[in-house]
Amino acid sequence: MALSTVTQYISAARQLLQDEAIPYRYSDDDIVLALNLAIGEASRIRPDMFQDYMFTTLPTYTSGSPGDTVVVPAAYRMAFLYYIVGHNQLADQEDTTDARTSMLLNKFVAQLTSMPS
Repeated sequence: MALSTVTQYISAARQLLQDEAIPYRYSDDDIVLALNLAIGEASRIRPDMFQDYMFTTLPTYTSGSPGDTVVVPAAYRMAFLYYIVGHNQLADQEDTTDARTSMLLNKFVAQLTSMPS
């Protein structure tokens, strides 16, 4: 699955979160909020990724604009997906999600700070 639009990120996140049955456990707004937070974190860790926005605000997305193209370099799209899933799992109270959440958020940072293959 390509990750280039808000809808594609929501769909891919739901698949990894095992949240594909209605009613959803995580709302579209929660998933998109995590996408926006990932962009903010990425701009802090790798400001070069968003150099076009140096003198303006970073792009933000809403679940009301599902067809919007997300401005993330192709080589880092999975890293953003990992952040989205990890962030949403932080809301869970289950002990088993803590390790997975940490792994996903750490993978986000690791992929941003290493050379893409």
